[in-house]
Amino acid sequence: MMADKNWQQFSDIDYNPEKGIIARCLYYEENGRKGKSVIIVGMNPGRAKPEETNYFKNKENRNYPAGVRYWEQNRKDYINFYGPLRDLADKADLTGPILWTELVKCQSRKNAKALSLNTIRYSISNYLCKEIAAMPDNTPLIAVGNHAFELLAYVYPNRKIIGIPHPSKGNFGYHYAYQKGKVISSQLIQLIKQHLKNGNNNAVQSSYNKSQKKFVIKK
Repeated sequence: MMADKNWQQFSDIDYNPEKGIIARCLYYEENGRKGKSVIIVGMNPGRAKPEETNYFKNKENRNYPAGVRYWEQNRKDYINFYGPLRDLADKADLTGPILWTELVKCQSRKNAKALSLNTIRYSISNYLCKEIAAMPDNTPLIAVGNHAFELLAYVYPNRKIIGIPHPSKGNFGYHYAYQKGKVISSQLIQLIKQHLKNGNNNAVQSSYNKSQKKFVIKK
């Protein structure tokens, strides 16, 4: 994944290993986790910070084990993504291993309005489909954000998929769902638990309804 030079053909993403900009955000977290597993899928990584690009400028760090070490030491509990989503999984009784991944493994290029269909198709077919196939068939997918939910719902009609608000402050629903790296809405957790308990593999998306002042399942 990190060494895949085919990323360079896509004009909407950044991939420049010499500058420390690599494909990333694929982690399997199992240490200390026991219970039902879950796959948590975002759209694509945010822009790397200077300390991260400096780390990957070193050619010796441009390999998967080194990438995992960096994540475990610096990003595992990041309060704008991994922290609140892990807390959400735990409170929804998904306390087993977590496969953290993204539909596209590279960050968006500056000023790119949206990822192209071909970029998404390449990443899904070469990486995401293989990652999800390696997990048990009954592993639920948590889709982070609207775009990730819509794409996963089309690609995986036979998997249980739950769409949730993205835990970044610029997204609608953030202030009703998350705070300081935690999930603060017990009602959102109950919606997720209810869908996990039913016997079908429908894709459902939660959103905050201002008029009702609660999270609801979008119809």
